[in-house]
Amino acid sequence: MIDQQHNEWQARYYADNQRFVQYWVTYAEKNKQDNARLDLDKENIFQAFHSAQARHMPGYLVRGVTAVFNYLYVRGLYKVADGYLQQAEQAARASHEERLLAESLLQLATFTGVRGMIDRAESYLQQALALIDVEATDKLVKAAYQGLGTLNYVRGAYADAEVYWLRSLETARQLDDLASICHLCMNLGMLAHHQAAYKQAAIYLQEGIAVARSLADPQLLSDILINEAMVQFTLGEHRQAELVFTEALALARQIGHQENEGTILSNLGQLFLTLQEYDRAEQCVAQALTIGKLLDHPLIISGTLLNWGGIAYETGQYAKASQYLQEAQEAAEGAVDAWLLLNIHVGWGELYLKCGELAEAKTAFARALADARQMNATDLIALALFGLAQIAQAAGDTTPAHQLGQESLALLEPTGHFEAARIKQWLGELAG
Repeated sequence: MIDQQHNEWQARYYADNQRFVQYWVTYAEKNKQDNARLDLDKENIFQAFHSAQARHMPGYLVRGVTAVFNYLYVRGLYKVADGYLQQAEQAARASHEERLLAESLLQLATFTGVRGMIDRAESYLQQALALIDVEATDKLVKAAYQGLGTLNYVRGAYADAEVYWLRSLETARQLDDLASICHLCMNLGMLAHHQAAYKQAAIYLQEGIAVARSLADPQLLSDILINEAMVQFTLGEHRQAELVFTEALALARQIGHQENEGTILSNLGQLFLTLQEYDRAEQCVAQALTIGKLLDHPLIISGTLLNWGGIAYETGQYAKASQYLQEAQEAAEGAVDAWLLLNIHVGWGELYLKCGELAEAKTAFARALADARQMNATDLIALALFGLAQIAQAAGDTTPAHQLGQESLALLEPTGHFEAARIKQWLGELAG
């Protein structure tokens, strides 16, 4: 009699646990874009994950972790996200369900990729690719190609990144996956921006912005407006860029997206530096660095330190500028971000040049030029050439200085880059 009662109790307990898991995973899926609601109920959702793992319910665990992944990322709960993603991957692996495992591995690849853990991201991607049919029209195929694009972008392999992102965009369109279309338009717009193809960047970004507004998704809109503002900044539309950054910042704060807030504040620091509004620039980068350190986010930390180095450079604080650049480089190398490292090399060249250390400046600009050419980063090729032109002028070599300056201007002027005016003025003074 006692054994029968015990067995009945166990059955009821197991059924109750199953219902608990099913309810809260379904709840998380329905409310995955409502961060305020997830704030209130996250402990119940996390308990459901623990129950799903204990009760060998891998499908529900993967579904639940997938649903709250973006929430955890926006809230800066990176360690929590990593822990649950690892649990979901282990449960999926134990289930021997290949599609479930592929989904878990792609989530891990996305998370580690955006956190700058490139080797881990590549390992997860390769494992996932071995489990899926890459010729299929499928959300996992879309995610895999998107991940491969991001991996190649971070490493500076822009041509390969474009191929993968376009393939992913094609699949997203076939699936009518509007959120992914928005993300991929943003990525492709950013890539075009880095290659000085500003008209193409605008086409991608405007499509993505239209989709984000149609979805009324503040996170997507904040994400893509950052890139729109960067294009405007590059084209010299500085006050318009300030307005767009401000809209993106308000959206980020509205949903508590600390990573976007830090990124925008860092970019505003660069914008105000260019406008020579140094107090506003310093206020922005100070806030951005605080957020970057709070999140332990190497890309925000590095980019912000680079901008702070620029402020120190422009205000004659060269020792501080050197310190900030060194710290920025260390953070960027840890995150393996080719674009950021390239900008830092240009920053070193400008600092050495200002301090009259011509040999060191030449080495820095030459390295930047080689890397920029490999990446086909047109604007940074031009800026490195302009740096070498100034070095030649400082050494009294007027003819090569003029040639290098002309080559730089020929690259920048047709694109509308705001730095073309400075180079043109320098060439005029050199000729005069």
